[in-house]
Amino acid sequence: ASSLISHSGPGNYHDHGIYWSRALGGVHDILVDGLTVNGLGLGTDLDSAIHWDHSEPGNPNAWNVTVRNMHVTGTEIAVIVWDGTVLNIVVEDSTITGAVRGAVRYENGNYAPGKILTLRRVTSTGSGMYGFYSSLGNTPPGVTFEASSLR
Repeated sequence: ASSLISHSGPGNYHDHGIYWSRALGGVHDILVDGLTVNGLGLGTDLDSAIHWDHSEPGNPNAWNVTVRNMHVTGTEIAVIVWDGTVLNIVVEDSTITGAVRGAVRYENGNYAPGKILTLRRVTSTGSGMYGFYSSLGNTPPGVTFEASSLR
């Protein structure tokens, strides 16, 4: 059974399962365990299962977040990290199947010391265009791949 099933309309990639954004003082020290997202529920589509985006001075995005045992089917992109204030995000022991465009997209641009995103034991199959993509290259600074297979 899915935790989330899309109801946005065919090809209408605007919804996200979980969307992390700016928050007064930031949100942190969070565990998401066992999330299951079906992006093709009732013939409709989700943009992502989990997405980090938007911050502003004094209102950073999330840090110290672990997403564990996540199972994603049929979103446009399963995991999106697109904010320069995101730090210490771990996605582990998770599967991604049939992402329409790709499994993971990373456009953080944060070069602060430390780990920004760790993909640990993440497996994707059947991703449309890519398993992992970043305009910063195949192994951007701050991204760690541990026993992951992204296809």
